[in-house]
Amino acid sequence: MTSVVRELVQPILEIESLGVRYGGVVAVDSLNIVIRPGTLVGLIGPNGAGKTSCVDALSGLTRSTGSIRLNGSPIARLSPHRRTRHGLVRTFQSMELFEDLSVFENVLVAAESSRTTKSVARPRERAMAILESVGLQDSAQRSPSTLSNGQRKLMGVARGLASQPQVMLLDEPASGLDVHESRDFGRFLRARVDAGLSALLIEHDMGLVFDICDYIYVLEFGKLIAEGTPTEVRSNRKVIAAYLGEDNYFDSNKDAPSDGAGVETDRP
Repeated sequence: MTSVVRELVQPILEIESLGVRYGGVVAVDSLNIVIRPGTLVGLIGPNGAGKTSCVDALSGLTRSTGSIRLNGSPIARLSPHRRTRHGLVRTFQSMELFEDLSVFENVLVAAESSRTTKSVARPRERAMAILESVGLQDSAQRSPSTLSNGQRKLMGVARGLASQPQVMLLDEPASGLDVHESRDFGRFLRARVDAGLSALLIEHDMGLVFDICDYIYVLEFGKLIAEGTPTEVRSNRKVIAAYLGEDNYFDSNKDAPSDGAGVETDRP
């Protein structure tokens, strides 16, 4: 999506002046993010930058200040389960799976609670189809405890998709995946977005982020320090200094970074 078209499309999720505090610690400081329909937006930064705190606030799991609008309607006062029913769904780093249910049953629970469910057959069919799409169909009757960490992450994503989200908040879904699994997951997620899903992706696999995201926001110490397209962000000096590192940058880029790449925000 070009920058001109991007500005003309009404946001599906709009966050303004988002703030999260834990006592005297400011985890997220006046953050503005816009996600437009059918786009994949990355949120990156060092450990402790405030990325998960941002997703916790958006999903209603932690108190926050500022404005959160989904399809133009304010949702900041809604409980977590009501936000989910409105179409804002998240995954967790720790997966939060139902260990006493099978893989299929975990996904079926989400499919049956979907706001558009109208029959018994459709949720079961949708649950199996989603498991097939992430390559877990052969593990449908297994216990989640028997899966690898990477498979558990994919199961968490499958469960989120079964809820038929309008916007999906993905918290490090590729951690635990090997290089080939991460590449396959990237293709899968990109295809979902191209089919209409909107998503916010938190991820430390920069190859994955730069390959599949349309737009990227960069946090450091809870504040936005840069935003832009993958090309703009990866050549932004502030991002290189705060997160990517000069060695990582020059390993994959022949030219020196530009001072003016991307949109920068002064550090605190």
